[in-house]
Amino acid sequence: MLLNIILAANTMMGVTKEPKVIRDFYLNTDEVIQTVEESRGRVLVNFIIDKKGKVGKIHVVDTFDIRLNPVVRKAVRDMKFSPAFQNGTPVEVRYSLPIVVK
Repeated sequence: MLLNIILAANTMMGVTKEPKVIRDFYLNTDEVIQTVEESRGRVLVNFIIDKKGKVGKIHVVDTFDIRLNPVVRKAVRDMKFSPAFQNGTPVEVRYSLPIVVK
């Protein structure tokens, strides 16, 4: 199973230093296969990266199979980031993570 993953900023107006991934997204392919019968589709997740770089307020916006949502939420929750900065001060930002499962 091939997972194409793209991390894209959503609303970062005025941010002078965007967050960097410290612990990457990892989706266990065995969990995906056991969770969904048809393992092809797209999941879109929005989440907040707080002032310390911690992921919070995870929201699955779009999914091809709702049974996969807890697996995706867990993988996103385990990600770590450096914080974003605006004018030298850490700020909270919203990110979107489209996940394409092929």
